[in-house]
Amino acid sequence: MRSKCIYLLKDTTQQPIYVPLRSLWTTSICLLLNISGANAANAVLAPAMPATLTFNISVVILIVVMVILIWRLSLKYEIHQRHVAEKELTEAKATAEAAQGRAESANYRKSEFLGIAAHDLKNPLSSIRGMAELIEEDLESLEDLPEERKVRMTAMLGDIQDSANHMLILIRDLLNVEALESGAQQLAQACVILNPLVADVVDFNRPGAKKKGISIEFVERVEKSTFFGDATRAWEILDNLINNAVKYSPRGSTIRVEVGRKDDDSGVQVAIVDQGPGLSPNDLEKLFGRFARGSAKPTGGESSTGLGLSIVKTLVEQMYGKVWAENREESQGSIFYVEFPDPTEKAPEN
Repeated sequence: MRSKCIYLLKDTTQQPIYVPLRSLWTTSICLLLNISGANAANAVLAPAMPATLTFNISVVILIVVMVILIWRLSLKYEIHQRHVAEKELTEAKATAEAAQGRAESANYRKSEFLGIAAHDLKNPLSSIRGMAELIEEDLESLEDLPEERKVRMTAMLGDIQDSANHMLILIRDLLNVEALESGAQQLAQACVILNPLVADVVDFNRPGAKKKGISIEFVERVEKSTFFGDATRAWEILDNLINNAVKYSPRGSTIRVEVGRKDDDSGVQVAIVDQGPGLSPNDLEKLFGRFARGSAKPTGGESSTGLGLSIVKTLVEQMYGKVWAENREESQGSIFYVEFPDPTEKAPEN
């Protein structure tokens, strides 16, 4: 008989009390069916144990059952809420992907339009600039033309040339941006001798600097330096940086272009040092951003597209190099640094 009983506690005589399991379950079921616990206990457990003790045990069992039911209900509610959240997340993700697809499509069409427009405008603008130069040359040979009128026409032709040059620079930058964004521009990877390349860019920019009374010094801190990259794109990078130095330097100042090694001797470095107004903290923060313009103004009335330094940064990084700028410590002006990797540090395979 005791094998089917459960030991509960000891009575006042320190004797154990054994309760039949069948009686406990019967009492619990009666309580759940809203039958009086006292009557059920008296009817079933009276021979075995006091009614109060039986009732207390039944209440405990009832509480346990209710806790389990509440836990199951809360679990079902949590699962339902999770399913709702997952459904909303899936719908939001689908909406975001659709919006991204539309944005990418619109951006592609925009880039395609800009590329077509730039290509279509490039040749006519080159022709306008060329014809303006020819007319200016013919004016010098016209002896019967009043000098005052000749001067005025020469100035007007100069404005036409400047406007055409500005538009050609803008078109060049737009084409470069479009090529970089589309991935159409593939950079060559070869060993390039840096010194003659920098010297060529310096010579190219000297005539423009001379018009403003600016001199450009070329300093070779190493006799022969080489890097691994694209010579044509490196020329464009240096031309942009030196041209910027000429653009923002005051008349009569000096620009110094230095070629040397990186501090850790792991590559080559070009430094363009100017005597311009320097860079504000805000300029340094957004300097290489697209369409970013600094607080300084060109000293000769030149125009700026705000794309040049952004293109420089992209091209340098594609050659696994580095570009940055800082203000000079000893005097007014700024320094732009470009670093290129050694030929031994070839671009990693994708």
